[in-house]
Amino acid sequence: MFLKNNNLSKKLILEILDFYQQQNPSEKITRYLPILKKSDQSIISRKNFSGHITVSAFVIDPTLSKLLLVYHINLKKYLQPGGHVKNNDKSLWLAALRELEEETGIKDVFLLPKDESNPEIPLDIDIHRIPKNPQKNEPSHLHFDFGYLFLANKDNEWKINKKEITSLTWKNIDELEKENIPDKFRLIKKIKKLILKRRDFIFFNEIIKKFSMKEIGSILFD
Repeated sequence: MFLKNNNLSKKLILEILDFYQQQNPSEKITRYLPILKKSDQSIISRKNFSGHITVSAFVIDPTLSKLLLVYHINLKKYLQPGGHVKNNDKSLWLAALRELEEETGIKDVFLLPKDESNPEIPLDIDIHRIPKNPQKNEPSHLHFDFGYLFLANKDNEWKINKKEITSLTWKNIDELEKENIPDKFRLIKKIKKLILKRRDFIFFNEIIKKFSMKEIGSILFD
């Protein structure tokens, strides 16, 4: 399977995009792929202004009812934590995890993969245009944002990065769904579907946190 490769090469990322498109044909991202395929720059470089890959961390709370949002200084609105991929990131979902910790201080989470055998496959890919930023001398450009779902544990502490965000909040998922904004509505539907699919995994994870490995062995085999 193509995701055995640990190198975040252009070839690997384009294969993920193609696979995602096959699994989500209604989203019609194919028309954007030539932008990345024709680029002679790194498609993870933030200096590639034809378009580049970014990552997002969609974090749900232990009650499975709330989504973590942070107030982004530059864009002046609440968004999920996320940002740019670095050259030393070993995978896209680990890049999302790194961005989550850098922005919020939260690190006690675990990945809920869209595909259990291929964790690099994102829950969602959102293609959107970033406005021009004169302060950074950056023109308007496209972000191909790969979003991954994480479940937070109960006792997380946070420390926000005030250079990028000003506040952190947990928003009720049902309330977000009722806003009926197309991209957000699509995302919430995916989150709910994945939670339902992985409920046994989530339940088991909650159990093992309460017992030592010796106690788990006793539960399973006695």
